[in-house]
Amino acid sequence: PIRYHIYQILTKREDAMQAYFQKRHIPQNIWLGVSVEDKKNGVPRIDKLRDLPAKIKFLSVEPLLEDLGEINLSGIDWVIVVAKNYPNKRSSIIALRVVVFDSLTVFFYLD
Repeated sequence: PIRYHIYQILTKREDAMQAYFQKRHIPQNIWLGVSVEDKKNGVPRIDKLRDLPAKIKFLSVEPLLEDLGEINLSGIDWVIVVAKNYPNKRSSIIALRVVVFDSLTVFFYLD
C-alpha cells in the first residue's frame, strides 16, 4: 500500500475551513481540528467541524479558559488537552475527561 504523510490542520477559523472544504475533497491523510477554549467561542466550532467529512476530527482544548460543561462529542475522534500552563483549571480538565471517556472519544492529556 502507498503510505502518505498525515497532516493535521488546526484552526480557530472554522467558517473559513468549512467554506474551503465545501467544494473540495478532503484527502484521507488530512485530519481537521478546531481550538476549543471556552463555551462562547470554542464550543460552537465543534458543530462546524462535525459537519466536515474528514477521516479524523479532533479538538485542541488549549488554552482552557473555563469549564466547558457537557459537550456533544459525537463524530469527534480525539480531544487533546494541554494542562501545564493551567494548574488552576484541574477540576475543569477532570470534568472534560469524564465527558470524553463517556463518549468513547480518544483523550490525549499533556501535562
